[in-house]
Amino acid sequence: MLCAGMTAQAQINEGLHWYNGQITFTARNIENKNVLLEAMDEGEEHELVLRYVKEVNQNHHVYRTDNGTHDRVNIYGIGTTVRHKKAEGWDVLCFYDDHDHLTAVMSGEEEWDAQKLNEARWKNMMMGEYVSEAEDEVELPIHWTWDAVSVNDINYPYDVITFNGRVTGYITIHPVEGSINELEGTWEVVPTLRGFHLYAVNTETGSTPWEWQRDGAEFDFVESNPQIGRFFFACTTLLNDFQFRFFDDTMLRIMRNTILARHGYRFNSKDLQDYFGTEPWYKPAASNDDIRLSFVEKLNIELIQQMETKVSGEAKNDGAQELVFVPDLANIKPLDLSDGKDEAAKLFPVWDEMDIYEDEGVLHYDLNLGYNMPLQQLYKGLPGEPIDKNEVNRVILIDLNKDGFTDALVCLGRYGSEKTLYFDAYIWDEEEFGGLFTFVENFRQIPNPRIDKENSTILGRNGNDCEIWNWIGKNEIKKSQVKTDYYQ
Repeated sequence: MLCAGMTAQAQINEGLHWYNGQITFTARNIENKNVLLEAMDEGEEHELVLRYVKEVNQNHHVYRTDNGTHDRVNIYGIGTTVRHKKAEGWDVLCFYDDHDHLTAVMSGEEEWDAQKLNEARWKNMMMGEYVSEAEDEVELPIHWTWDAVSVNDINYPYDVITFNGRVTGYITIHPVEGSINELEGTWEVVPTLRGFHLYAVNTETGSTPWEWQRDGAEFDFVESNPQIGRFFFACTTLLNDFQFRFFDDTMLRIMRNTILARHGYRFNSKDLQDYFGTEPWYKPAASNDDIRLSFVEKLNIELIQQMETKVSGEAKNDGAQELVFVPDLANIKPLDLSDGKDEAAKLFPVWDEMDIYEDEGVLHYDLNLGYNMPLQQLYKGLPGEPIDKNEVNRVILIDLNKDGFTDALVCLGRYGSEKTLYFDAYIWDEEEFGGLFTFVENFRQIPNPRIDKENSTILGRNGNDCEIWNWIGKNEIKKSQVKTDYYQ
């Protein structure tokens, strides 16, 4: 007869590392069939306990998340349902929200190095046969493999550029002695619906990828093998939301339906009929009832649906609940101002400590321009000076207080070893002089601000704590409480 400890060990394998698409956790069986998961990420210790609930069958066990005994980060919260499933060679932990929607998956892996796993997932998404597409240019066919980019039958090795183990979306293609390759150098890779776009970057503009600037050459590559779909990788590679950041909602929808189309699914939507109808590999089945998806395909469809909801802000499947959308302000594009400074001057108050100007379609904001303001005043209330000034003065338009009007955020840069982001905020006041942005004095105190649309609050991260800031009046904000769990 098996003892409880042996039963627990059979459920979650301590010999595997549990990979969530970004970091790996180690598992340790503890009392009462519970499991402790631990990880280290960017200097932060992660820990959560899976508390045993029940056995559905020998390949399906149910747990609920809980905090560990140490003061460590638990990104999955307390009370989240976790289903441990084994099927078709996969060993996974599936995390579900209160509406029983799949939100995250950990896969059991023999590899411990999360960076290697991150690179492998990204390579799986990019491998294929492509050809450059541009008017008045000679086509450049390439074959993207695991180790090299093949150009004119010459294999040029490449490196996936990572930062703290994360894939950044940049690669360096190395030269081969005795050959000329116009793709040699460092490139930003931007996935598209039909392939990807390459932008040459100047690595001398900063020490990290997000400081690099695009520099001249660019290529648009499209899939060239008619028998391979752009998103076939979604049929075999387990996806989670850390990979999804490379795709917009249109690509996510096509990716999800590619899984079905590869099995011959007959679509009701006209746009999907038109899209897949042009694909040589698409062969409609006699009946959708005959289609059988693999275990990983079913997981990926659920994961993609949830990410579509987050990206678009609305449910893509019948009966789905709208998720709280908390956008990362660091990833919102700068404002494209078509009317330039004159239009901006009508909106912003003219203060001595502020100047606004438009440069190449981007609205900028300078506190110090022409007024010789001392640095201690410029960075008043902030932890020193920014690490770099590349992001400083970027203006973002977004509704901060959910009053239906667009407000403005001005980036103050990243600070300290944690690269904490701070912003100044301006709330649109329709009654003030026929419409004006008014300054929110203490908004710059909020570290790494995000917007909780459901509760009309601003969330800030301070270490492992989540600060909750509430709006008081039209342009005042006040910290109401601090919770020891990081917003997601």
